[in-house]
Amino acid sequence: MIRMTFGRIISLSVVISTTCWTFQAQGAISEIPEIMIAAVSELPQGPGPTRENDNCASSFIEPQTTAAQLVERRGWGVLSEVEMGDYSLVSFAGEFIPGTSGTCAIRQGNIGVFKGSRLTAIMYTANKSDELIGELIPTENGNIGLWSSGYLEYPVADIRLVSIGLVVRTVASEDAFCDSNIPVPNIFGDKITDAREELQAAGWEPKKQPRLEWGQQPSLYDLGVVEVIDCSGTGFGFCAYEYERSGASLHVTTAGELWENNVPEVTNYSVICDP
Repeated sequence: MIRMTFGRIISLSVVISTTCWTFQAQGAISEIPEIMIAAVSELPQGPGPTRENDNCASSFIEPQTTAAQLVERRGWGVLSEVEMGDYSLVSFAGEFIPGTSGTCAIRQGNIGVFKGSRLTAIMYTANKSDELIGELIPTENGNIGLWSSGYLEYPVADIRLVSIGLVVRTVASEDAFCDSNIPVPNIFGDKITDAREELQAAGWEPKKQPRLEWGQQPSLYDLGVVEVIDCSGTGFGFCAYEYERSGASLHVTTAGELWENNVPEVTNYSVICDP
């Protein structure tokens, strides 16, 4: 019997491979030790988070599918819903904590695996304080990206559909945009000085910006990072950068301050395809 509380499965049977950590249940397999899967047919009652007028308000979505509506009725905040083959995946959580700079930390995150309106499995983490399960975002290559749910989000895993069902794997080394014609290396968490080298090797050129006279932009500029547009002076110290290549432009965001051996690290990027 499987017992659950506040989104954490506390007693379950899993299949663990000795060569790679593998958690398997009902046609879903995880190759990432921190993300486990258990076969369940009924969703436990959630803690009932409410949507407040704060930074976390936009983290909730209005459920559209039958599966996501069922999750909401059971007392969980729905983060995302996606279709993959015969499966419906719904990410949901029980705790939302507003932070600085318009951020929100989400905990007690899980992913419900449905076939139609029938729950077949749940993906979860070991501790309810973990911030590994957040939004599910489809990618151009047909996979689903799983993003973290802390104050600064990052890609955690790729969910792929294979002949045996769903497989949760490590994030791919690069992604593709603009009808899969434009590659972008996985630079999340890299120092901007390292990220720009990876981008240039992949065909992206820094777009030189005017040097400012305030904040940490001039310090980055003098370091040779001439594509830095501007930086915020408070909160996480976000900085924006721009790169370009034939067919697209790339906008990168970092967090952190430049001092001694510390260099801002990449927290996000977006691609704009030429018309």
